[in-house]
Amino acid sequence: MSNTLSRFPTSSSLVKDYINHFDRVKDFFNLDFRDPHKQQGIDNIKDQPRKELAKILLDQNREFGSGKKTLANIERLAEPESRAVVTGQQVGLFGGPLYTFYKALTTLKLAKKLQTNCQRTVVPVFYMVSEDHDFDEVRWTGIIDKKNQYQKIIYAENFHPDRQPVSNIILDDSIEKTIESLDNQIMDTEFKTDILQTLKSQYRKGRSFSHAFACWFAHLLSDYGVILLDASDRRLKSLALPVFERELRQEITFGAISQNNKGLQQKGYHQQLDIMDKRPALFLLQQGRHSLEYRDGHLVELSKMKSFDIEELLDQPQKLSPKAALRPVVQDYLLPTIAYVAGPGEIAYWAQLKNVYREFEIHMPSVFPRADFTLLETKTLKHLKRFGIEPSSFIKDSQNIQQSILENLVPEELKKTIEKTQTHLEGDLKTLANIVKETDPTLQSVIDRAGKTIKNQINLIETKVQNAIANREKITKQQLASLQHNLLPDGDLQERKISAVQYLCKYGRRWIEKIYDHIDLDIFTHKFVELDFDE
Repeated sequence: MSNTLSRFPTSSSLVKDYINHFDRVKDFFNLDFRDPHKQQGIDNIKDQPRKELAKILLDQNREFGSGKKTLANIERLAEPESRAVVTGQQVGLFGGPLYTFYKALTTLKLAKKLQTNCQRTVVPVFYMVSEDHDFDEVRWTGIIDKKNQYQKIIYAENFHPDRQPVSNIILDDSIEKTIESLDNQIMDTEFKTDILQTLKSQYRKGRSFSHAFACWFAHLLSDYGVILLDASDRRLKSLALPVFERELRQEITFGAISQNNKGLQQKGYHQQLDIMDKRPALFLLQQGRHSLEYRDGHLVELSKMKSFDIEELLDQPQKLSPKAALRPVVQDYLLPTIAYVAGPGEIAYWAQLKNVYREFEIHMPSVFPRADFTLLETKTLKHLKRFGIEPSSFIKDSQNIQQSILENLVPEELKKTIEKTQTHLEGDLKTLANIVKETDPTLQSVIDRAGKTIKNQINLIETKVQNAIANREKITKQQLASLQHNLLPDGDLQERKISAVQYLCKYGRRWIEKIYDHIDLDIFTHKFVELDFDE
């Protein structure tokens, strides 16, 4: 199948220019991600609290059940000359949408490549955004069910926590019902039982939502050595205290981003992150996750309007949580990051952060676009072949393509021929009747009966043709619906709506290997991957 889609096909003009015309946006970034000499600036990274960080990461990853390769990479990260390739993501149910895996696997492959290029240790790190409080964004998983339709399965749909970080949300009995629903709706395969049993052992009652994610991810990627970092760990907050202090005392983020935003506005680009004056880029974790605001020399927590002195907050760093605008800075203060693997939304907000990094005197890494795919299964490929369309065309203009296919089900020549036959028949019978009437008037009834029989036969042909077309239309509509559910589920790109569990159940862990093998770090287009597995 040919590919004519650009990377992140539904993204903004800023992101498209970043991928295809970096010179237009170079002023907003520190490094060109296409530069083969990515070691530029690698020696400018300041010393991090490596030993303390490594101890915390070892504790975390042992608890998550990470494999020997991961633990070895943590030991390597503690070495002064080592560097990291990092990605981060919210901790979605059962691993989140497909793009979460694409980010992790891109990170693994890029770390391997840069280790060769830089001739020094480079390790992969997955930064778990475990303090996000928008539970509705992460409590669901998407699948294609046994009827070949898209379904969204939601955990604890009637539970609505009040701005609680997902790291504080403890799984209850309903997680078993969620996995049971998954089991009931995913088709049976040779891999399904094993995958769902493992999933059930990781997502179990009494475990936090974020911890379950980490254990599941650690299990699936155990052969690759990825280091998981749970940002909710209070020990990490203590290490990040210098960043928190400067933000609270100087409100660096607002001023620095405001400068970047002026440049973006002048070039007609949007601003991904909203910022507000007098609001530091830190939340307070206190019965939820709440914003702070400077008022009369104090910081006020806006949900209960309680006032705090800066010193009081700095004495409790475990109660502070960086907002999206500060999270990358905290991440790269803790880690010796040379590249961050980002999705389209992240690329857009990284364009606002160059001055933030400069003000905090932290090296801003290269921002590398994650791989993006559309997965094509055997049935999908058959439908595409039948209709003679490319998957890229369907994604670009699915509605018009479907409408055109349905309109062309009845050949225009067939409709015209039936109409022409009926018209001619009326005239020919009338002419025949007039001639017969002149010859022998008693034969008129014979002509009438014969004419009626012929008309009935023509009508029968027309009815059978219409039934055949209706049946064909029904089948066609079902096949088009199947394409829609598989290629554009819920009207969006597959990678944003479907869970990796779908493909793990169908193809096993070899699916992960196939995706990893298809990641090409030198090609920046949307890629279509056929899941044949020699079936």
